[in-house]
Parts: sequence; structure tokens; C-alpha cells
Amino acid sequence: MASTQLKDIAAALGLGRRSSGGTFYGELDGFPAQVSLVQKGNYKHLAAVLRFNAEGRAEDVSRALNEAPEMAAAGLKRKLVASDADSATITIPPRVFLGLPAVDVVTGRVRAVLEALKRAVPDNRKVCRECGAAGAEPALLRGKVDRVCGACAERLEQEAVEVRKAYAARPVNLPLGLVASLVAGAAGAVVYGGAMIATNKMYWVLAILTGVMVGWAAVKGAGKAGVVVQAMAGMVTLASVLAGLVVFIGWIVNQRVEAAGNHVDWTLFVRRTPQLLWDSGTDTLFSLAGGLLGAFYAIRKAAPPSFAVVEKAPEAGLQS
Repeated sequence: MASTQLKDIAAALGLGRRSSGGTFYGELDGFPAQVSLVQKGNYKHLAAVLRFNAEGRAEDVSRALNEAPEMAAAGLKRKLVASDADSATITIPPRVFLGLPAVDVVTGRVRAVLEALKRAVPDNRKVCRECGAAGAEPALLRGKVDRVCGACAERLEQEAVEVRKAYAARPVNLPLGLVASLVAGAAGAVVYGGAMIATNKMYWVLAILTGVMVGWAAVKGAGKAGVVVQAMAGMVTLASVLAGLVVFIGWIVNQRVEAAGNHVDWTLFVRRTPQLLWDSGTDTLFSLAGGLLGAFYAIRKAAPPSFAVVEKAPEAGLQS
């Protein structure tokens, strides 16, 4: 639903290029512009970026945004617009249960910021960001819309190829990657289990945190990301979250056994762990689901980096 609305917003703004990642971009009244969906928490926000090329205009832009009457008229709060030396970024959060605002509302807010930029940067230059050559077309430069000439695009792409080759040639240390991921996974298990002991509740966010930690540690230990490292990180994360549940079960068992005046045979406890997890029923299913969610984030964290620097899409990018 949100992606369809994003396409309609891009069409209304005349942004006719679409990147492989789903970002729509182009030119809006002489300013390179893009719109995309950004995940924040459980919801997707719309982020619109307007770029300009002029020296020393950060303060002018900030002042113009503070004073822009169009923004207030469009219902756009100043805190949702960030600016720096070469861009202004508008964040439009979704409405509760209703998704993003209507297309005309979103485009009205983007154009309100555009009008402020026009006043602050009347000498916006249509030149290549890299070399200053005139006539450069909009493109995505390091994931952000800008103007890049053909010569610079070719040079940057060749540099990216060389970096990709160098990364691929780096050795991978799987044993060290496994050790690092196990250490991070053990820490995640302690946090997940400790939170359950402290609150008697389960939190998927801790499973996600475990996945991020394990994915990061696996790449750091192995020396580089890759499919094998991703698989390793995913499996360790899943095992770590379930181990956290075992920690919680062990705490409950120990409480009950000591209350009866006895001591837990931990060797027997470890041997019976599979049966204890089975008997835990919904708790195990909840942790398993959380572990799979954490594994997804671990796999994503351990994915090979993107070496693309410049991406140019044809004008017909709005078509499915």
C-alpha cells in the first residue's frame, strides 16, 4: 500500500526515475529531488530530499525554513525538516491506522520546502557534484540524489569495481567469525534470559538486538561478509535466543528445587533441555519466532556491502 502511494507521490512531483532500491528521483524546479520509504520502528515514513549546489548556504537555508509561511500552511512542522550545507530532508510520518497522508498533502509539503529553498538558494547551480561540469543530469550518488556528469559517473563506477574486487580477494576467517558470533550470542542469551527473569516477560526487541550483535560480530571476526557468514550468524542468533529461554527455565527450576530443600542436577538439566523446551509450549514458540526475527536481522547485518556509487535510471522509471 505504502509503495503504491510512494509511486503516486513521485508521479505527482514529476520524479520519473526509479532506482533498484525503490527510490524515485529526478528534478523539481531545478533542484535534484528524491522520495523514498524509510523504516522507523514498526512503520514506514516517507523521506523527501531536495539537493542544491551553492557555497555557504547552510545558515540561509535554515533561516528560510524557520521563516517559511508555506510550511505552516501545508501543516509541516519545522522539526520534520532537516537541512545542511547541500540538502533539505523532509520526513513525513504515517498517520495511526491510516498510513501516509494523501498524495496532495505530501506533495504540498515538499513544495512548501522547495519554495523556501528557492528563496535561500537563488543561485543554485546545475553542475556535476564531483567536477563542476555544466549540464550534469540527476543521478543517485552514494544513495542520495545529485547531479553527476557522464565522465565522473564512469570514473566512480570503475573505482567501485576495483574496491569490489579487493573486497572479494580478502581472506575470510570462519573459525574466528564463529568464535566472535558465539561470544555475541552468549551475551544476547544472557540479556534475553535476564530480562525474562527480571520482568517475567519476553521481548522480541532483545532478539533483534541479539541478531544485530551477532551479525556484526560475525563479520568483524571473519574479516568480511558473505553467504557463509550470514548463515552462521543466523543460526547462532536462533540458538542464542532459545538459550536465553533455557536460562529462564533453569532459573525457575532452580527456584522450585531450592524451595523444596534440594539442589539441581545441572548435568541432567542440560541433557533434558530439548524436552524442557518442548514442554514450554507457547513460550518456546514465541522465542523461536523471536529468534527467527533476530536471525533475519543477523543475516542482513552480515550481508556484503554495496559498492555501487552512482546509479542512473531511465526516465520511464515510474512504470511497473
